[in-house]
Amino acid sequence: MNQVVSNKIFAAVVAKLEAQKLEAEANLVGIIFNSVNVADHTDLVSEACEAVKMMAEAEDALASIQRNFPIKDINDKQ
Repeated sequence: MNQVVSNKIFAAVVAKLEAQKLEAEANLVGIIFNSVNVADHTDLVSEACEAVKMMAEAEDALASIQRNFPIKDINDKQ
């Protein structure tokens, strides 16, 4: 696999994990602070816990990438 393709795949992995983290954060904020959502969801505590787990999973994966592949800015490598 050539370097350009490898860098694109790596960038896509990082972007997907960052998006997963943002999605979890948005869901958590919506669950905790947006009372409009309450009528749609009956188990807010479980949903909040799932959002926290999703956020932690993404953060852990991103930290693992940074530890194992210390690239300052993936965009510089493309």
